[in-house]
Amino acid sequence: MKQPLLEKTILRELLKYDALAEAEKISGKSYKEDDGVSFLAMALMRENNETKGELLDLNDDTKLNNKLDKYLRITKEEGFEIVLKEDFVYEGQSDALYVLWNDEDGILLKFDTYWSDDVNGGSFYYNWIPNELDNSSWRGTITESGGFADKRGEVWAGHHDCREALRLHLHGLREKGTFVKPWVKNQFLWLLHYADTKDKNYNYHAINAQRIAKLPENVQKCICAEQMSLQIQ
Repeated sequence: MKQPLLEKTILRELLKYDALAEAEKISGKSYKEDDGVSFLAMALMRENNETKGELLDLNDDTKLNNKLDKYLRITKEEGFEIVLKEDFVYEGQSDALYVLWNDEDGILLKFDTYWSDDVNGGSFYYNWIPNELDNSSWRGTITESGGFADKRGEVWAGHHDCREALRLHLHGLREKGTFVKPWVKNQFLWLLHYADTKDKNYNYHAINAQRIAKLPENVQKCICAEQMSLQIQ
């Protein structure tokens, strides 16, 4: 992280805010029983999004909706470099798949674009050892999805949505643990773009294997690509 993050605790609360649950708590009614609860939830969500957006801007962090130039600038500042870019066209629309690599921490980040300069969606993948093995202190707050990669339950193979609050998520993982490089074990990777899945007969394993094979050799070694290829055969 190139700058200190402000209001980290508040931001994490805003990111996990459940407007509908809060509306039901305030009204004492279920949204299924009263349409007014849903309207209240929408108002609460709008207020939460405004506050969250202001804090993310204050930290020069990413949002759910990101322009490509800003997103690539922030990822570069966080230690990532582009290791694969594949252009594609779907129904006359030109977009691209990006795979980025942080060599210091061993983090793989993938996303695709929409209308060329909007970040559509993606994830970042990593192996990580928490400072405290009691996972109640970090699971679901610092981490998002994943599971233990080793039998001893020490190395977490995780992934996050890469769009919103990228700096905050990386900062939390660095603060509460240590990234593992090379990875202890491979994990589920989704290196597909949105057009890949438009073919109802698409082969996830084949497409993923092709993309992994195009990554630099040092990246393939770090993410245990050889294990993945053996599983596909």
